[in-house]
This record gives sequence, C-alpha cells and structure tokens, in this order.
Amino acid sequence: MESLGIKLCIFTSGSRHQIDRNFKAAGINKIDHIFDAIITADDQIARKPHPDTILELLKRVTVPSHYAIVVGDHMYDAMGGRQANVRMTVGVMHGFGEPQELISAGADILVKDLFALNTVINLSMESPLSSK
Repeated sequence: MESLGIKLCIFTSGSRHQIDRNFKAAGINKIDHIFDAIITADDQIARKPHPDTILELLKRVTVPSHYAIVVGDHMYDAMGGRQANVRMTVGVMHGFGEPQELISAGADILVKDLFALNTVINLSMESPLSSK
C-alpha cells in the first residue's frame, strides 16, 4: 500500500495480544510489517468514540485528517471518524454495526465486507471529495 501512498493503521478496543492472535489465526504473523501504526486498549489514549486515538494515529503517520479514511464495523468507529474530521468514514457490515446505526453515527458509506473496500478506496483517490 505504501507504493500507492496509502498508510494503514489500526485502532482497536482489543489488546495487542488479541490482535496478534487474530491476525496469526488468519495466517498473518508480522502485523508491524503491514501497518504503519497501531493503537490498542493497552495504550493510554482515550477510547472510541473519542477522536484522540484517530488523531494520534494520523500524527504518527503524518497524514492530515482531511486525507484519512476511517473504516470500522461499529458505530463508535464512525463517530470517532466524524469527530476527527476525516475525509470519509466507511462502515463495514461484517461486524457489530447495523446499517442504520452506522449511518446515524456518521458513516458516509457502507460496504458489505473488506473486499468491497478496495473499490471505495480507489474511487476516493480518483475523485476529490469536499473537505468537512
């Protein structure tokens, strides 16, 4: 993704141990080689939906919020993205959130799964969106 100028970050309410375990179960052993920054429940930063976690990740990867896309499966992800004034918030339908909850919380668009996310990212990079 770096060759496309895309930086990937994780912010999760889970612990580092949990995300390491979950990625290993999917056959991904070294998530630090994939993600540019990771914040978990182990870090001492305000939790979702407070925008501090998103803003801290963006600071770590030197990306202005108006260029960032927040992707999440819970209404708190959409709320945090909206409060951080990111370019777009994407609600993913494979997790905890119901469609109406995600939209009401601030998701700009819903996708069925992470596979559909590729199309959204490509469209976002091709056409300018109004800044919020």
